[in-house]
Amino acid sequence: MKPIMKTKTTSHTPGPWTYDALQKGGGYKKLKTKWIILAPQADDEVATVRCGGDIGEANACLISAAPDLLEACKSAIYGANTKGQGGTLTAYDVDLLRAAIAKAEGK
Repeated sequence: MKPIMKTKTTSHTPGPWTYDALQKGGGYKKLKTKWIILAPQADDEVATVRCGGDIGEANACLISAAPDLLEACKSAIYGANTKGQGGTLTAYDVDLLRAAIAKAEGK
C-alpha cells in the first residue's frame, strides 16, 4: 500500500500549548492586555497576540490549539484511509484536511 501523503518531521515546538494574559498599564491609562502562547516548559514562549479583548483571547486560544488541531487532522486522514476502520470522510474532506496540515506545517 502506498503512503497517502509524504510527511516530514515537524520542527515546531511540541505541544500541548497553553495561553495566558499579560497585563500592563494601570493608573489612569487604559489597561492593555496581550496574550502569550506557552509551550510545556513555562518559560518557552511560542508566540504573542497583541490585540486585547475577546478577539485577542479567541486568537490566543486558536493558536494554542494548533498542535492539537494538526494531530487531529493527521489522525482523521489516517482513519479515513485505513481499511476496517469504517472511515466515512469524502475525498473533499480529505483534501481539506491535507491542505490544513500543509498550511500548519508551512508547506
